[in-house]
Amino acid sequence: PFIAIEDLIIHDGYEKLRQYFKSYLTEEQLDIFEKNILKNFSLSNVMNNLTILNPNKLLEHVSHAIDELQLLLNKRFRNATCFGLYVHICCLIERLITKQAITSFNSDDFVNEHQDFILTLKQVMKEVEYFYNVEIPYEEVEYIYEYVKND
Repeated sequence: PFIAIEDLIIHDGYEKLRQYFKSYLTEEQLDIFEKNILKNFSLSNVMNNLTILNPNKLLEHVSHAIDELQLLLNKRFRNATCFGLYVHICCLIERLITKQAITSFNSDDFVNEHQDFILTLKQVMKEVEYFYNVEIPYEEVEYIYEYVKND
């Protein structure tokens, strides 16, 4: 059956694939298949936006961090949310490295009200921050929080 790529990425059209392939793949293999489609589609978008970083390596780090975040929050993000986070965080890391301006949010209230999320995100992003020698500012943590909250 035909399934448009936007249905896979944005509209969570994986149920058709699961039905078609359930006789051939295990549940775990189907999850890996779905994740790989999302990651590879994200990679092509990230590659178009990055200028100095290796998009394959960066996406691998970010993908791992997003997987950990889902585990720690005990939540599975929709494909559109994962896709958005992959692209946003990869571009964010490059902006931090090139020291480009970052949009401000109302960080003071956020820092006081969402310490648990801040600590969790910092924990999952520790490897990314270390590898690229950057620190994700609270303004960006707040942006990521809003993204996850609206999942």
